[in-house]
Amino acid sequence: MEERIQVELLLWDGAGFHPKDSFHEQVPSGVHVVLLPPYSPELNPIEKLWDLIQDHTSNKLWPTIERLDQVVALHLKDWWEDPQRVIRLFGNGWIRASANAT
Repeated sequence: MEERIQVELLLWDGAGFHPKDSFHEQVPSGVHVVLLPPYSPELNPIEKLWDLIQDHTSNKLWPTIERLDQVVALHLKDWWEDPQRVIRLFGNGWIRASANAT
């Protein structure tokens, strides 16, 4: 049987409105903080997922915000039900190396 190791990461981008390093002590133990440089959204893996969601939701007129919320939830459902799909999307490269280094 394959052993699975769960690693919890908090990606901390360099946005000016986010708290500075002194806030990190409030992050629960066992959660690894990966610092991203400011002005580098291309390094934030969630941006890849948002791009996929936007392919299905942008440039459309939604009858209600609730309907838009339902559509986003339907697209996200596949991702939260299949963690391997998430890993395939952005589980390689620098983010995995950073997680393994901490």
